[in-house]
Amino acid sequence: MGQLDDPAERWAVGLVVTQGNRDVLNSRVSKMIAYATVTADVALDPESKYEMIVEVSMEFLDSTSAEANAFLLETIEQPKKKRARGASKPRSVRACAPLGMVFSHIMWALKGVIVAAWFCGVGSTAATMTALKAKEWKGKHRYGKWDRGRVGVVPASKQMFTHLNARNRIQEPSKKGDIPVLHATLGHYALVCTFVAEALETIITGKSTGGPDGDRFKRYVAEVVSLYKFLPKHSRPQNGVAIVDGADPDRAVFPSKYMPEPAAESDSGDDEPPAAQE
Repeated sequence: MGQLDDPAERWAVGLVVTQGNRDVLNSRVSKMIAYATVTADVALDPESKYEMIVEVSMEFLDSTSAEANAFLLETIEQPKKKRARGASKPRSVRACAPLGMVFSHIMWALKGVIVAAWFCGVGSTAATMTALKAKEWKGKHRYGKWDRGRVGVVPASKQMFTHLNARNRIQEPSKKGDIPVLHATLGHYALVCTFVAEALETIITGKSTGGPDGDRFKRYVAEVVSLYKFLPKHSRPQNGVAIVDGADPDRAVFPSKYMPEPAAESDSGDDEPPAAQE
């Protein structure tokens, strides 16, 4: 890129390189989530996402960190699957922008299958649930902590792993009467709960949950912290789920700026369900 003086040629080369980077990054992020054995690898904070983008760019370009960072700040034509006939002039963006969207696109696809499976698991749909019922589910994290909510989390987790081509994390019963067991991290369980909570909030308010990338990560961290005391601190199967990093004392530790305030964990309504047995 640095040797190209013609702006049009730089745009063209930048677009090709970015699309190649995006394909590699998409595969790597999907596999990271699918095969994560620690909560820290399920969802990355914005800073770690950018570091991953730089690493992939370094590999793809066979370059140094400085060269990769320089490329990511280059202006390129925004990648599009298909340009409509008569469309306006191509839009220019920083090369890092479409790469950053890889994480959002993966999460958006996961949210779709997870939310549908959770609602089905609890005998409802996002389209038919009332705001009053959604508020009831959301109170005290009932959607993930109470028995009926957990009945939804299990099939939702199963659909998540199926979507990620990680069926090996679903242990089918070996004999009649047994139930399938999902081998997930606390982070996987929390990610499901994060998406379900967002869906319930949308029903309650009538508005989609959006905001900067860091906002969702904060919601995810809040779910992890809330579930830390509730889920088992061992990796033995319990209620259809084996938390593979259950014994990790640092599974709910994140950079301080993303950790919830102590008061944020409180909620009105009924008492919390009892924590899982050790």
